[in-house]
Parts: sequence; structure tokens; C-alpha cells
Amino acid sequence: MKRCQKIVSYSIAIGFVIIIVLSICGIILMGYSTADHRISDIKQNLDSIISRIESYNVSNHTLPEAMSQLNFKQTINGYLYEGNMGIDIRFRYYNLSDGSYLVEVFNEEEDSIINQFYSPAHQWENEPDNMVWFKIETKAYELSQIKKIHDILNPVSSYRFSIPFTLDSVTRNDNILSILSDITIHCDSIGYLTIKSPDKQTRMEGWTAFDRYVYPAEYLGCMFGEWKYYDGQGNCYRKFWNYKENDRLIYETDR
Repeated sequence: MKRCQKIVSYSIAIGFVIIIVLSICGIILMGYSTADHRISDIKQNLDSIISRIESYNVSNHTLPEAMSQLNFKQTINGYLYEGNMGIDIRFRYYNLSDGSYLVEVFNEEEDSIINQFYSPAHQWENEPDNMVWFKIETKAYELSQIKKIHDILNPVSSYRFSIPFTLDSVTRNDNILSILSDITIHCDSIGYLTIKSPDKQTRMEGWTAFDRYVYPAEYLGCMFGEWKYYDGQGNCYRKFWNYKENDRLIYETDR
């Protein structure tokens, strides 16, 4: 009798162990499957960016000078591609003026390139040692400084609501301007906005389109045209925010 009880106990224990092992294997396999699907989704989204560039090239017999020509949204971190499965990709584009182009996807936290597409190679590369590097004039340093200033002064918390600002030359928009931005807002007014630091030193200034019912200290509006950004040492950095006026795109080339 006792022997039968031991056999039953051992069988139950072995069965329990088998269930645990199978469960762990299932979780691992599921993890691999999810990771594979995510990699596939990212690759599909990256290819969609290239497809839009190539389609423009075929239709216009020339490469685009700026991604705003392809209706990509312009952000402080580069252009935004809102991809499938909720995957957002921010990237920079360079027309190399020899019939080729370069697209680079950045890690925003580390400001490092994680994916690169060089058109003559016709493929994405994520290994730094295999990426191509050019000695081209870019505004990478200026953009990094602008991002730091913008992120500090952008009113996204109640603490920043107290930052001094002035809003001049306010006029009605009348839908003359269609702003390219990553934020959807009804822009019924335009004005010249100056954002200052707590010690009242000018840190950001330029034209913005905004909703007259949304206080500028809560939302900077949709910046357009030339903006100037000043660091703590008084150095000035310039950025042009592309926009549309009377359905005509006003832009500067990406570089």
C-alpha cells in the first residue's frame, strides 16, 4: 500500500516538473516569436521610409531636398514616421547631391546611429563598423544644443508654466498657414513668441501658430520659419521649421 502511495506521489511530482518545464519552454518560444515579429515590423517600417523616397524620385526625376516634401512630420528630434504596430521612427535624411542619399535612424537617448541606409548599398545596416561615413557639413552639434534648450523650456510640467515669455505681432491665421508638426491643434492665430529663462534672458524666439484659447506657457504652438535658440553663454543656434503657406511648401534643405 505504501509502495503504491510512493509511486503515485512520484508520478505527481514528475508530472508537476514536466508541466513547469513545458511552461518555461513555451514562454521562451513565445518571447522569441514576439521579438521576431517586432524585428519584422521595424524592418517593414524602415523600408516604408525608403519606398516613399524612391517613389518621389521616380515621379519627379530627382531626389527630395527635405522630408517635408514627402509630408513627413518635423520634430525637434528629426523627422517622424508613424509606422505600423505603434512603432514611431525618428530619422534624418541627407541628399548627397551625387544621385545618392543617406537615411539615419538615431537612438534619442544616446544620440547614436542605430540604423543607416546608404542608397548605393540598397540595404539597411545596423553594425557601426559596416556603416558608411562621410565628411559632410551637418548641423548635428547645433541640433543637439537646440534640443537641450528646447527640452528645458518646453512647457510640459506645471513647474515650467512660470517661465517668462512675450507674444508679439499676434494676428488671425485664417488657415493661411498649414503647419507641419507632430502635434495636432487648431491654429487660429499666429504671433512672434519669445521664451525666457527664469532670470529673464532670451532663450528661444520665433514665429508660432497657436490656438488662442491655449496659453503659450502650456503649449508653444506649431513653430514655423526661422527660430533662434540661445544657450547660457549667449551663443545663438538657428533652426528652420518647415511649413506651408497657401498650399506652397516653405522649407530649407535637410543637412
